[in-house]
Amino acid sequence: MHLEHPWLFCVQNPENKLKTHCGVLEFTAEEGVIYVPTQFMNNMNLKTDQIVQLSTVQLPIAKFAKFQPQTLDFLDISNPKALLENSLRAHACLTVNDIITIT
Repeated sequence: MHLEHPWLFCVQNPENKLKTHCGVLEFTAEEGVIYVPTQFMNNMNLKTDQIVQLSTVQLPIAKFAKFQPQTLDFLDISNPKALLENSLRAHACLTVNDIITIT
């Protein structure tokens, strides 16, 4: 299989048809297994050991992204731009309507 860099994948929950995109850190899981962060599982309403549909994808480069805080706690952050930029480094790509956690 030949993949263009960066390696991006579409992950779909076949039970509810939710889908998102992600990159890969390493290919160390056994065949047929993927490991994703808890927040990713929560966003997709996935359960441990649930079957998902996984396919490679080439995504267009975004020219614009709009972010919306989910709680008023965001107003208490002293430097939200720096915090957002730092948190985005953990994401290889974004999907419309994804919820990302800022820590």
